[in-house]
Order: sequence, then structure tokens, then C-alpha cells
Amino acid sequence: NSIEDQLGNIFGELSKHLKFISGDHNNIPSEIFIPVYEENLEERMKYGISMESTTSSKRDYFNFWGIYFSHNDDAVIYDLGMRSIISGDLYMLD
Repeated sequence: NSIEDQLGNIFGELSKHLKFISGDHNNIPSEIFIPVYEENLEERMKYGISMESTTSSKRDYFNFWGIYFSHNDDAVIYDLGMRSIISGDLYMLD
């Protein structure tokens, strides 16, 4: 449920970063992939791990995003902290 809780913040960050992602609106992204973290609730309950303690946090949504542009077949990685597109391979699970 954490992505639902952070949806407003995600849209806010998107509006702040769109000019850096698009290069002053020259290249509007066709898709943006934001990391989603799944928790294994059974494991957490089995070992008595608190729901508040987790290896991922709400801040993890605001580190790196995968970006697709219509003019490019491959995704690029956008670093929100550096406000720049970085080189590297992006692997997605189907």
C-alpha cells in the first residue's frame, strides 16, 4: 500500500523533475517506471518482524526511475538525486 500513500509525492516529484527528464520538453517520456517494493507478509509475521521496520522505505521511490522515450527502444535510468540521466542497463522482471 505504500505506493498509494506516496502517489501525491510521486506526482509532485514528477512535476519537479520533468524539465530534467525531458530536456526542456524536447523529449517527453512515453513511460516512467517507478520501483515497487513487495513485502512478504507471511515471512514478516513468521519471524515477528515489525511492519514499520523494512529494508526499503518510502524514500526508495525517489532514487531512480526507468524512463522510456518514443524515439528510443531502450529505457534509460534517471537519477532523481543528481537530476540527470545516467548510462546503464535497466533490467525489468515480467
